[in-house]
Amino acid sequence: MLKQYTIIKEIADFQLKLLDENGYIESGINGPYSCRDTEVRNTAHWIGIYKYIWIKSKDLRYLHAIKKLADYLCLDKHYGQSGAVKCIIDDKMDHLNGTIGQAWVIEGLVNAYESTKNSKYIDRAVDIFKSQKFNYKLHLWERIELDGKNLGIDYIFNHQLWFAASGSLILEYRNVKEISEQVNDFVLNLEKLFEVYKDGLIKHYVSGYKPPKKSLTKIIACKFFCFMKKFDPRFDVRSFEKAYHIFDLYGFALLHKRYNKSMIFCDLKLIKAIDYAQNIDKLNQEFNIEHFLVPKTNRLIKLNKYAYPYNSPAFEFPFVDYILNNNLNVNKYDKLWEFQVKATYHSQQKLFSYNTNDPKTLTARLYELTRYLEIKEQHEKK
Repeated sequence: MLKQYTIIKEIADFQLKLLDENGYIESGINGPYSCRDTEVRNTAHWIGIYKYIWIKSKDLRYLHAIKKLADYLCLDKHYGQSGAVKCIIDDKMDHLNGTIGQAWVIEGLVNAYESTKNSKYIDRAVDIFKSQKFNYKLHLWERIELDGKNLGIDYIFNHQLWFAASGSLILEYRNVKEISEQVNDFVLNLEKLFEVYKDGLIKHYVSGYKPPKKSLTKIIACKFFCFMKKFDPRFDVRSFEKAYHIFDLYGFALLHKRYNKSMIFCDLKLIKAIDYAQNIDKLNQEFNIEHFLVPKTNRLIKLNKYAYPYNSPAFEFPFVDYILNNNLNVNKYDKLWEFQVKATYHSQQKLFSYNTNDPKTLTARLYELTRYLEIKEQHEKK
């Protein structure tokens, strides 16, 4: 099985040819949500990939790629009058992709600043962050659309968490009072902003959020799903949250660098959530990954489309495990990588394109893995 760096580099080198032609990374369809993304999301993700290879190789081609991608993200055509960046083309949802769409672009721009020290990238990241409005009463951010319209609180917990994390990344390089006050307030109140089930699984919405009342059709569907989950884990109504659990923890891991002394990292709910993620073998069973590791198995059984085809444990768990659990289990992480490659990687296309709705976005999300790889290589040098 090819190691992580080997595959990442062969994909990155293949992508360089396309980058020279386009000047950006091609868009995906927002994973399993199947709505048209602009190019900014995957472009931002790829900055993280090229940053890792640049640090490792010192090959100037990758530094030039970072500059080209970051310059593309700074183009005024991507921004509305509010200063927010357009992430979604379709009108069926907001054009921000919630606060998380903004967070991903900020993350890419901060990565570009780390590599180049060009202040225009961090300036743009600050502007994007300031485009959203913080509600100090609820300790959450409100979504401000491209045209300046206030769409109200973004109640998806991981959206809020990752936006706060993106602000903490800015604060590593730019002491902006407004950002510092908002992120500090969010972290200070974080314990009461999220909830977990009894087993430690993180709930998808912020604490206290009440979804609209279910119709009779949805009530019947829920009862059917509760019955069927005894026979097929795909019918577990929590399977969606299970696929997002490690992604949520990744947001906590990003905050840990700056806020590791915060009480949230001693909170019993978060400790339970971290413990829940440790049983990765059980999660893999529920994601149906084992059916894709043996040839000629029943392909009527499908992968959880929100897990390895989108929120990959192979990309996310190693960094989470190291930062939040003080663990570096390379053998376990290599096993997850083997799962990912066997189930989704197409060596000719140089994409993670098998068994996924959105090969371009899944491949771009390799950048999440690079933080762990940097840590691993630092340990190997000691």
